[in-house]
Amino acid sequence: MHVAGSGFEDGVERGAGVSGDGVGFSGTAAQVLNIAYLNPEQVTSGGFFPAGVNGSINTSGDNDAD
Repeated sequence: MHVAGSGFEDGVERGAGVSGDGVGFSGTAAQVLNIAYLNPEQVTSGGFFPAGVNGSINTSGDNDAD
């Protein structure tokens, strides 16, 4: 069973979510960490996770324009 717009299938997250107006969004782990760390540069902590996150994927991407 798939609930339209929820990102859930059979009660399990299956991909990107959808905003309230139906606009989909997705990103790599590095891009998601850029958002969580509130920083466009390659970092391992900050923002919502001032001490960083656990696991092997813990570095955000270098998305700085310069």
